[in-house]
Amino acid sequence: MGLAFLGIVAVAAYPFALEGALARYGVRAVAGFLLATGVVGLAWRWRAHAAPVLRATQIGILALLAGAAALGTKHPLLYVPAVIQLGLAATFAASLREEHSIVERMAHLMQPYLPDWIRPYCRVVTALWSIFFLGNAVAITALAATGALEAWRTWTGLGLYAVAMVLQGVETVFRKSWFRAFDEGPVDRVFRRIFPPQRTDRGRRSMEYIRKMRIELGMEEP
Repeated sequence: MGLAFLGIVAVAAYPFALEGALARYGVRAVAGFLLATGVVGLAWRWRAHAAPVLRATQIGILALLAGAAALGTKHPLLYVPAVIQLGLAATFAASLREEHSIVERMAHLMQPYLPDWIRPYCRVVTALWSIFFLGNAVAITALAATGALEAWRTWTGLGLYAVAMVLQGVETVFRKSWFRAFDEGPVDRVFRRIFPPQRTDRGRRSMEYIRKMRIELGMEEP
């Protein structure tokens, strides 16, 4: 979930960095600087961004920065985290139209020898993360629009990050209980005691697949 947490961390750090910068340099200076660097960065990497969603996200952020610089008010800057979350939601949702969803691609980066039968699960998790990011975008927009700045700061900062960590933890436990595919690491040894793989068909299938793959790779059987 590298892309997801990169976006979450960026949003979580935003309110604290923004307040400090605005207090020191003012709205127009901060917005103008970010706008200039953003335009240069977008122009430099325009062709590299094959995904239209990424371009649309950057253009949306630049529009908000331009509005803040022109009006001299920080209000447009409050919507930047919402645009980032909306971009993440669209990125995850768009991957569902492809053969490999974004969660499946991330899973393969960590473990290249995953079986094809994890694909439906990965697609469901991808959809759930997309809904999560969309909900964040709606919540941040509502808080910014109503002027609930303290709530906006709390949710956009540590609140969003904490909820994402809890959701990731819940998904991890559910995944371990669902597939029951365990290696010899200390964490998996604990999960194996809690969710014995031999007690379910999926668990037996997972461990048999791991056994075969280890044999093919010249490793010891689990």
